[in-house]
Amino acid sequence: MQTVTVTDKKGNNIPVTPLGNNKYSFTMPGTAVTIEAELLPLSDIVTFTDVPANAYYADAVTWTVRNGVTKGTTETTFSPNASCTRAQAVTFLWRAAGSPEPASTRNPFTDVKSDAYYYKAVLWALEKGITVGTTATTFSPNNDCTRAQIVTFLYRFLGE
Repeated sequence: MQTVTVTDKKGNNIPVTPLGNNKYSFTMPGTAVTIEAELLPLSDIVTFTDVPANAYYADAVTWTVRNGVTKGTTETTFSPNASCTRAQAVTFLWRAAGSPEPASTRNPFTDVKSDAYYYKAVLWALEKGITVGTTATTFSPNNDCTRAQIVTFLYRFLGE
C-alpha cells in the first residue's frame, strides 16, 4: 500500500486510479509528468495467509488493519469469506469514524449489554441514524448482517 501522486509540468494534479495490489494508472498528458510515491516499510505491510496479494480486497484488508478498524481472526488469518454480524458491521464503521464517544448512554436495546465490545458503537450508530435496530427494543447484534443492511449502514454513515 502506498500513496501515488502524478502532476503535469505545470504542477497540476492528474487523477490516479488505484488498480489494487499496489498498482495505479493515469492518463498520460502530452507533456512530461512527475510521479511521487510514498512507500511503506515492509514492517507496515499487513499479510494474512488467506488474503492473496492480488485479491481485490487485499488493499482494503491492509487499510482496515493498519487503521484499527478490525484485525485478523487469528495472527495469520483474516477469514475474508466469513460473514459479519450486525455488531461487527457497526463496530467497523464506528472505528473508521475514529471511535467517537456516543453523546448519550441511553440504550433502548435489551440485547446490547454495557460490557459488550460493540456497546459504544451501537449507541453511536443509533444516535447518528445509521441504525434503528431490528425492533424498537432489540439490535440483534449476533445476527448476520445482510447485504441490504450493510449498504444501508454505509449509505447512512456517509450522510446520504
